[in-house]
Amino acid sequence: MNSLLKISRYISLSRCLRPACRLLNISAITSKYVDEPDYIKFTKPQVPVYERLNIQMKAYDYTVLEHYAKHVHKIAHNMDFEVSDAWATPHQAWKVTNHEPNTTKVSSECVLNKYERNIQITNLPAYCASTFFEIIQSSLPMGVFVSIHPHEEQHSEIRYIPDFELIVLKKQLEELVNPDDAKK
Repeated sequence: MNSLLKISRYISLSRCLRPACRLLNISAITSKYVDEPDYIKFTKPQVPVYERLNIQMKAYDYTVLEHYAKHVHKIAHNMDFEVSDAWATPHQAWKVTNHEPNTTKVSSECVLNKYERNIQITNLPAYCASTFFEIIQSSLPMGVFVSIHPHEEQHSEIRYIPDFELIVLKKQLEELVNPDDAKK
């Protein structure tokens, strides 16, 4: 009887401490006693999750884009989603010219810079995804474009600026090491 009393006290104590442990980020209390039998975890419905999703934001206004990216990151953090990575890619610049009517004479020129920010979320539960996407869409500022897509390798590679001098030096080194391959 004494051991049954100890087990029931432990179970009630562990149930009370779970929310506090989650808030304080403390791992669960371990003991030889278990709250639930092992077969219970197989009766729960399996929740599908998105492995890795990239939230890609683009805009012509740097300041607005930075604030919105920070806002999306904060929303994901507050909803307890795992933000695995966040990065900026080099901006794209376009030179736009305006011509006078029926001539080739340039009346004005300007350079447009398009900036991009990405936030990567892993293990996003499917039942929370629609709410999260709706919050992102409803708080979208004017001039910012958002796309959400699964992660691909090209998304990781585009964030790095290529070093053209290093590429030329590698080719020269390859020619010196293997002169037969360079002639072909």
